[in-house]
Amino acid sequence: MFNKAMDNLPLPDRKLRYAVAVRIALVLLAFFSVAWSLLQWTLATEPRFMVEGITRQFVVIEAIACAVVAALAFVLMVANGLGWLATVAKMRREQRGAARSLATKHSVQRISAYI
Repeated sequence: MFNKAMDNLPLPDRKLRYAVAVRIALVLLAFFSVAWSLLQWTLATEPRFMVEGITRQFVVIEAIACAVVAALAFVLMVANGLGWLATVAKMRREQRGAARSLATKHSVQRISAYI
């Protein structure tokens, strides 16, 4: 899906990619957080998982895996969010620079018209 390097993309496309990546990470974070919560609830309330044994260990390992994936999704979401913010800031800087150069050019034309 993402076959171009991020440096070669125009800024609006880069901004869109970061936004989509943040949303994907948010969905992953929500899914695995809910899965972890349900597994913890199951461990605490289900009588067959209260007793130490292989089934309890399997559910505990499953819960740990869900927690790890949720943490990774959170890190991914934060990293892509920061990338999105940096791209937006760069776009604004470029717009201000273009507006400033256009205003300067317009001012120079006005001044040269009077001279």
